[in-house]
Amino acid sequence: MQFRLRSLFVATLVVAVLSALAAPWMRRLQPWQQARLAVFLAVTLLFASVFVVDLCHSRRKIERQSGKLLFRTAIRGRIWYHLAIGVGALFVIAFWGLCLVDVLLSQDTADWWKWLCQPAIYAQWGATYAVFVLWWRFDPTTIEAREKGLILRGRNFLPWERMQSFRWGGPSPSHLTLQLHQRVVNLHVTPRDRDRLDQLLHEMATRQ
Repeated sequence: MQFRLRSLFVATLVVAVLSALAAPWMRRLQPWQQARLAVFLAVTLLFASVFVVDLCHSRRKIERQSGKLLFRTAIRGRIWYHLAIGVGALFVIAFWGLCLVDVLLSQDTADWWKWLCQPAIYAQWGATYAVFVLWWRFDPTTIEAREKGLILRGRNFLPWERMQSFRWGGPSPSHLTLQLHQRVVNLHVTPRDRDRLDQLLHEMATRQ
């Protein structure tokens, strides 16, 4: 996935606005609280950067392995999808904020692990959420059909040769069951994508 200049601009704008709003509050903190805040933010930024680089690297590797993109299934329920994006973002921000408040208000110097472990955990959540949902705009139900296989959820690559059989049906006519060598994968696509994906699966099955 290529980086979008608009995404960089939006991220920079958000950071600038938050920094401006937080500056007066940060100046009122005690020196030891400012030190903890600096460590907390540094750890968050470090781990978030590491996770973003790892996600981008693994994504590029999968794209090279899977070949040219043929088509991508549509997002199911766009209204609910965007609602889930908002709720997910609020969830990550709220828990990160509670973690920060806990670190700043704690008087116990023995709980130093909070300065490292907690921001690292929320940095992973935030980075993964931001990259997949806000940057790449991947829905967990999206299926990418490519020359050499399918990509599920943005990172799971299933080569055509691993698929032994498939069938439609079950909970709904658009429910797809893929039989692999060692496991079964259940997917659901929109009705308008069903025929196109079914045709591609039949074509690939005849080549095996």
